[in-house]
Amino acid sequence: MDEERYLYVRLYLLIVSTSVLVLPAEGTGLIGVDYGVHGPQPTPEMTVALLRLNNIGRVRRYEGRPEVTQAFVDSGIDLILGVPNEDIPLLATNTTEAVRWVQNNVVPFPAAGISAIIVGNEWLFSRDNDPSLLLPTMENFQTALSSLGSASLSFLLNIKVSTAHAFNILSTYFPPSSAKFRKPLIPVLRPIADFLIQTESLFMVDIFPYLTVLTDPLNTALQQFTLFNSSQVVRDPNTNLTYTNLLDIQIDAVYAALESLQSSAATAPSPSSLPSPPPPSSSTAPSPSSLPSPPPPPPSSSPSASLLPEQYSASPKCPCTSNSSCNCASSSKLTATVLHMQAASSSQRASQSMRASINTYRESALSTSKGHVVFASGWPDAGHGASSSSPASKRKYIHRSSPTFSTEDFSTNRGATSSNRPTSLTNTLSLEKRNMTSYYNVECASNAALFQIATLQNEKTYDQNFINHVLQSSGTPANPSNPIIGYVFELFDEGIGKQNYGLFNSNGYPYFPISFGSPSQQG
Repeated sequence: MDEERYLYVRLYLLIVSTSVLVLPAEGTGLIGVDYGVHGPQPTPEMTVALLRLNNIGRVRRYEGRPEVTQAFVDSGIDLILGVPNEDIPLLATNTTEAVRWVQNNVVPFPAAGISAIIVGNEWLFSRDNDPSLLLPTMENFQTALSSLGSASLSFLLNIKVSTAHAFNILSTYFPPSSAKFRKPLIPVLRPIADFLIQTESLFMVDIFPYLTVLTDPLNTALQQFTLFNSSQVVRDPNTNLTYTNLLDIQIDAVYAALESLQSSAATAPSPSSLPSPPPPSSSTAPSPSSLPSPPPPPPSSSPSASLLPEQYSASPKCPCTSNSSCNCASSSKLTATVLHMQAASSSQRASQSMRASINTYRESALSTSKGHVVFASGWPDAGHGASSSSPASKRKYIHRSSPTFSTEDFSTNRGATSSNRPTSLTNTLSLEKRNMTSYYNVECASNAALFQIATLQNEKTYDQNFINHVLQSSGTPANPSNPIIGYVFELFDEGIGKQNYGLFNSNGYPYFPISFGSPSQQG
């Protein structure tokens, strides 16, 4: 089965007392990358050389794999190791297994720069997983690090233990100042938060801004807002703070939810009584014009009249990249859209369905420095993975799509037929990565607008703007003194999914020019 591949943002927030507090920090953020475990890749030694050449000082792995960790010894790169979900049932019930994992994957590498162990990924996301196993696994790893952290292995005592949650643990994220966790999950999240307080570790949440764009693909204003390219702002009506991109909104929502967690009443039902969320809808989202507009900001704080409600209209002034005219929206309409689209992320079943079937965008965040909000991000290019054993130029690719942006790709000889009359599209899915000039959309031609989102140009634009945003800012509007440590997904195309997220190909060549800043910016 193909493993999902998507870009992500993971927040690492330091909880230091009975109330959620993020310690003040000075300076700007730091950038890293996700280093996957699948697909053709350079050797670990070549990869580390590539990382250093490009001034990439932080890396997140999804497993241990000692032969890879060995390559990071004395590299000066901050390294995060992950524990796969499939290992959690055994590790939760057996401290000895957790000790063995640390002995095999961490103890031999005191100079590899290992700063954290992430236990599982979105364990609470799937109802197939037992929520009660997550915290015991984290506790067993903490016990293992503490018991093995003798004088000669004192570096183990500095390694943090945490886990990564799906963003849908939030019931709402807009306005960000009003965000809260889903009530049924509070009994699960409270003891995890207590553990993080006691160990001075980090709270992590995956966020999916790209899902918002996919849900409303014709909303160019929303797309540009997510790409950090919008000149318009979205205002939190509670705090009057303004936001220039979707990521900052969702980051501040997690902060607010954590603050609310400590003050909310402990009356939530047990995890076993979690209600089933409504099934996903295959219909498209309502038109933004049918969504309620938020209250207009006070005149004294309004930067321009463009914040007032207005209707969508075709205009050549829209920030389109491929058409001379498109739909534009005012900031208030954009705010209303964000308010509505959060439903796509808050429904667990809907999110799971979308993640299993669409070209997802995943963003992650990590903080290995106290008091820092951290997340990593990127943008998918929907170039389709050609077989490495045969030139892409000799193959045609058929693309099947559904209203939920489900994709199925397979190579075929020229002249292959389909039950649907194929419509030839050129470069729509950024097949430049595979040197392909065309493919066939054999179903749901109306989804062509979706295909225009996951392009190589958007990937380049988003990744570079994201990096610049992290390196040049000191935090988010509601948390301006907490710099961000960002991880871009991902370093290489893993070759097992439908999309290409890699910054470099399997030979280490970049798909497009990108700058990670100077060595001094990598901390």
